Amino acid sequence: MRSRAFTLIELLVVVSIIAVLIAILLPALGSARASARSLQCLKQLQQMGLAMQAYATDHDEMIPISSHAAGAGLASPGIWFRSLQDYGVIREMRHCPDDPNRDAPGRVLSYATNDYLDLSQYDRLGKIPSPSSTVFALESADSVGFVDHVHAQTTPWATGQDVAGEVAVQRHAGTSNFNFLDGRGQPIPWGEIETHFGPTRDFMNPSTRF
Repeated sequence: MRSRAFTLIELLVVVSIIAVLIAILLPALGSARASARSLQCLKQLQQMGLAMQAYATDHDEMIPISSHAAGAGLASPGIWFRSLQDYGVIREMRHCPDDPNRDAPGRVLSYATNDYLDLSQYDRLGKIPSPSSTVFALESADSVGFVDHVHAQTTPWATGQDVAGEVAVQRHAGTSNFNFLDGRGQPIPWGEIETHFGPTRDFMNPSTRF
């Protein structure tokens, strides 16, 4: 029996259907990839939080210090990250996969710690009034290159613009990932981040809750 060949019209219809399917699927695939990158970033922060707790257990509840506490010239940025490398935090976790500057020569980390935790009154887990409401580490803004901490206590944040200067507030579809001192990781939308800073609501300051 002779096989029937496709007509030109039938072939064009098939090609059109494939083109429509591709147009429908590509955005969904792109969204899935973006969600996977955001989840990877969040998991990296969660691992840092778990490592921080293990470090504190071995060091009389001390929280790993940043280069702020170490003093200028005493340690290069990333000292807190290096302190966690004996606790399951590997070098490949240094950067968020969505950080556009992750391959830049001066981009030591995509993450920063809360510099309130460098103060003597907050440098141990037992000194923190509300660990579940206090940030340990977060995503630093794209423009921050060499600094391994945010200046929440030395330059109190009064506006959204102040926060956005140091925090990657919209890296993941309008959200940023945070890790709290109780080990919890959480993505927070920028609209909510703005509400968490003020005289009585500041999730960087260990003395306030949100």
